[in-house]
Amino acid sequence: LQESIETWASENRSSENDTARLEDLRRRNAAIASDVELFNERRRVLDRICELKSVRPLVEYEVLRLAAAEKREEKSVLKKECYERHQALEELRQTLEPERKRIQDLKIAFRGVRQKTNDSDTT
Repeated sequence: LQESIETWASENRSSENDTARLEDLRRRNAAIASDVELFNERRRVLDRICELKSVRPLVEYEVLRLAAAEKREEKSVLKKECYERHQALEELRQTLEPERKRIQDLKIAFRGVRQKTNDSDTT
């Protein structure tokens, strides 16, 4: 009987030690749970950084491609505007050419008249 009481007491002490140890481990686990969460969050952030670093050249290329397309469009508009203005200038030149010719003819005729009047005044 004594032996059974000692065995029971020994098992009971062992069980109490195990319970105390288990509680201690649970407290430790709870204490490091926030550290584990921070570690996992840091790992997710680092993974996201790597992902963004790999996407960055594509984004930069897209920005430059869009800027180049905008410049091409602007160049096209300016080229068209320049062509239209050149056409308008040519139309004005064609419209003014007969008048310019008429003015030139009048100048020549006026010189001839002036020369005749100068010649008649001197004689």
